Amino acid sequence: MTAENAGEMLFVRSERQTLRRLPQSRAILFTIGVYVSALGALSSGNVRRLAGAVASLIEGEGDRRGAGAYADALIGYAGAVAQGNET
Repeated sequence: MTAENAGEMLFVRSERQTLRRLPQSRAILFTIGVYVSALGALSSGNVRRLAGAVASLIEGEGDRRGAGAYADALIGYAGAVAQGNET
């Protein structure tokens, strides 16, 4: 994987978690919404923020989270996006 193909090869997964109280039973419902998008589908601001988070991740938990497999490509892609040269 390279900075040139990271937009198509890398995907971002995010979750939205909610708690709701059901009106009749008063039980609490916990839901998780999962969203997956290609890195290239994100806005340039979101790519930049993600690259910053990954760069700081390398220092701490990078090995445990497998950052070595994608960090350089993602950060390089973010640099190209910032310069308006995304592929």
